[in-house]
Amino acid sequence: MARGVLARRGTSDLGAGGSRPRLPTLRLGRRQMLPRSDLTNIGKTGTSTVRFHYTCAHMYYNRGVNRKTTAPVSTRYPDDTLERLDRRAQAEGNSRSTLIQRYVAEGIEMDEYPGIVFRSGPAGRRPGLVSGPDVWEVVGVHRSFDDVQRTADWLDQSAGAIETALRYYDAHRVEIDEWIQRNEEAAEAAERVARARQAAS
Repeated sequence: MARGVLARRGTSDLGAGGSRPRLPTLRLGRRQMLPRSDLTNIGKTGTSTVRFHYTCAHMYYNRGVNRKTTAPVSTRYPDDTLERLDRRAQAEGNSRSTLIQRYVAEGIEMDEYPGIVFRSGPAGRRPGLVSGPDVWEVVGVHRSFDDVQRTADWLDQSAGAIETALRYYDAHRVEIDEWIQRNEEAAEAAERVARARQAAS
């Protein structure tokens, strides 16, 4: 079992003087084995009693998420987090592990590119500015102007937001170029349909 940190769920009483006690950090050793059912650990800190509840979730990389390894990752989450994951996964028609992988991957991206978020749509998940257009749209406009400030003015965004989107694009060119190509193909198809209707009228 890989080394990991146990997630904490529950509440604790305030210690003496009204201050919140320092909670213990529990780590799994490389060879430690814990039951897959709920594990309750009771620790005492000062005058307070702290109860922790853990459930083990095994993640397996699959075809739904692009990863270079197929090794399972064992992680522990609070029970309520797993319940919410399962509800979300069921609503989306995905497995729990697929959803966890997505949240981890997208969370890392959002930390590395503040201002970038991910949205769901008929064609899949796509990155975009938190209060603006998708990254592929930013790139398309920037290709027309070849100027950050003019792109920002056109899209009603700050220059910093445009620069963030362009930095994201630099690191994910294949993914974003695919979105741009899909949009261009859809626009061309719509134009052909419009011309055909006009010719038939």
